[in-house]
Amino acid sequence: MQEVHILTSRILSQQRKLGMVTDNMANLNTIGYKKLELQLKEVASDERGERIGNLNNSRDSFVGDRAITINFQSGALNETSSTYDVAILGEGFFGIDNNGRQEFTRNGHFLLDNTNTLVTAQGFPVQSNTGGPITIPTDAVEVNITREGIVSTTENGEIGQIGVFVFAPEDINQLQRTGFGGFAALPGVAPRTLAVDDVNVVQGSLENSNVNPALEMIQLQELSQAYQGAARLMNRVEELESQAIRNLGGGGGR
Repeated sequence: MQEVHILTSRILSQQRKLGMVTDNMANLNTIGYKKLELQLKEVASDERGERIGNLNNSRDSFVGDRAITINFQSGALNETSSTYDVAILGEGFFGIDNNGRQEFTRNGHFLLDNTNTLVTAQGFPVQSNTGGPITIPTDAVEVNITREGIVSTTENGEIGQIGVFVFAPEDINQLQRTGFGGFAALPGVAPRTLAVDDVNVVQGSLENSNVNPALEMIQLQELSQAYQGAARLMNRVEELESQAIRNLGGGGGR
């Protein structure tokens, strides 16, 4: 029956959206995390099987055209006062070198490795505006990072500039999530490096995730209720089908 297919599509869409909400809640405290969103579109079929949309009360309404998107809205800043913590104000990503592959992140919790290279918590070098690593001299006592991302020490002067990379509006949704809250660009999609005057970073701060826990909890409750309702309807439809088969079988025996 068509009703079974309709209910199945709705249950599956609720499961996918539940997965998105669960992922967002799990990363509520992940630095620089960008929430996932599931885009749905109602697609209905009339008696002739033609595609029509936006029939909110239609009995024959399928859920389709699904797409997982990333919400790149900035999160709030959290002051840490740590020398190598850096947050971006506005657009852009830090570039990191993941074993020769350029990746991007909003997580500016940086450290120094055993060679005094600026790296992520996972040990990946942070890229300068020219794409190379940034190494802090071993005799450095005080390290400053300006609004433009320029790294300097009182003993050695300017060392380099932390790169901030941006994507064209039509390319931003071509980023795919990698591990540790990072992103990678699809083949053919390339960022540009922000000019020094356009960079706006804050030393001693980190960007929180952009997940709103109150909204996610509301969604979680709504999804749970919708899923349970659809499951009950599915059971009822199956009961009606079974009853109709029994009735037909009984009628055929007379």
